[in-house]
Amino acid sequence: MKTLVVLDENCGNEAAEYQEWLSKNLPDDIRLDWQEQASGASGGLFDEQENEIDNPYWEMYCDS
Repeated sequence: MKTLVVLDENCGNEAAEYQEWLSKNLPDDIRLDWQEQASGASGGLFDEQENEIDNPYWEMYCDS
């Protein structure tokens, strides 16, 4: 299963809205790892071997 790691402080003032959008729109084969009060460069979408892969979800959220 893929994992989307999101550091809520990387989302600016849209963290709550983004988390809600993800809960409704994230495919079932992706697990959401929402980390509160965290920021930095360790977020992203990771495959089953923990390799970072392209993460389209922030852009999809912004386009919605």
